[in-house]
Amino acid sequence: MISYAKKTIIGVLVLSLLGSIYWGVIIYKYDSEIGTENIFAINDSQSDVSENYSDHLFDLSFESGSDNLDWSLTRVILSNDGNEFQCTTGGLISSTENSDRIKSSLAADGLTFNVEIDADSDDFVYLDVGRMEQSTESNHTLKFSKTDIFLGKDVLGLFTDEIPFNTLKYSDINTQNYSENSDERLDWYDYNFSVHRIEAKERVYVIDDGSTKYKLQFLSYYDADDKQRQISLIVSWIDGEPFQALNDPEKIQPSQCILIDTDLNESQWNSNETIYVKENDFQICASSCELLVQIYYQEIRVDGNGKILLN
Repeated sequence: MISYAKKTIIGVLVLSLLGSIYWGVIIYKYDSEIGTENIFAINDSQSDVSENYSDHLFDLSFESGSDNLDWSLTRVILSNDGNEFQCTTGGLISSTENSDRIKSSLAADGLTFNVEIDADSDDFVYLDVGRMEQSTESNHTLKFSKTDIFLGKDVLGLFTDEIPFNTLKYSDINTQNYSENSDERLDWYDYNFSVHRIEAKERVYVIDDGSTKYKLQFLSYYDADDKQRQISLIVSWIDGEPFQALNDPEKIQPSQCILIDTDLNESQWNSNETIYVKENDFQICASSCELLVQIYYQEIRVDGNGKILLN
């Protein structure tokens, strides 16, 4: 006969095993809210490849999915023979700012910076938003360490949970008081206990560094490989002095290809809309060539048939 104590131990072990399996299934099935389930398609019915520098290359659309993708959260990259070409609606791209802890690049709208911060350290990493580069303790706009994010000294902030990043204008918040400062960390995330994940709030911050106001939104605590403490955010100018980084010729240059958005709402790529991709005073294909097309939304790669042969 099995003693009561042994039965109790066996019961506890079985329950622990079942609990572990349950949590494993929950975490495995966890579906992050960033990215999109849209699947893109490429059509070359109007391609016109020549030795000109403004050829129509192909069209982009969605073969399935109902999400409208904000251009401020989208990147479109063409590749050919090891060369990469960034396409934007605004006609501008940035040379990727890479430091030990910070990476930044312009989104497809040509106005919004996508920023990735390696916050996996007890030491803070400092960001100068205006220059869009890694900075120092004595001169920064934001600082990051693990989940902690603080404004810099003399930087003020406010936030809204009601207005999306893409549509937020200065007139929407110009009567609000700035309630955020460097004394306390930003309340930018929630903790999902069911899957033990940090989840960024759908909250848009406006920060004022004394001369320029920016809007920003934190997107994720994880990178594309699901490594934690890799904070991603988007930043755009909203009022005040010009965005220094956008006026720095060492950081900004014309994009090699341009996205023609025919919709009146040019801030997003609608799910039922066709986008025309053209060379932007730059020769990508002078004759027959194969292009690899990569599309990222919120830094997550979008599914689709990513290759096309142009003749």
